[in-house]
Amino acid sequence: WGDLAGPLYSCNRVYLAAFVGFIALMLFGVLNILTAVFVEAASRIGDVDRDLVIQEQLNDNGKHMKALRDVFRSVDTDGTGTISRVEMETTLQNERTLAYLQMLGLDVNEVLSFFTLLDLEGRDEVAIEEL
Repeated sequence: WGDLAGPLYSCNRVYLAAFVGFIALMLFGVLNILTAVFVEAASRIGDVDRDLVIQEQLNDNGKHMKALRDVFRSVDTDGTGTISRVEMETTLQNERTLAYLQMLGLDVNEVLSFFTLLDLEGRDEVAIEEL
């Protein structure tokens, strides 16, 4: 920079000050653009991570629903394809079933309320496919 600043200094110090200001301003601008590029790249990575987390949650939900259907199929002791209230209450006394429901964040009362909601006809039984 000394080779470029020497002739400006010999002409007038104001030109040298303007040159130094110009160099500082351009350096600031280039660094600002580089920072923006890195921030944008980091933002895209964050969006991808968010999408991956959502996809993983959906996959987990699908696995949990399949496991719940398997539990409900095991509840159907008479093989009719429906679960009666008595079958549901009997299964909810099983420690393994209770532990699984707790792992999913469900309470026994919530499951029984869910059963009641699905039993629209009041027959005290729900088709497994409705679950």
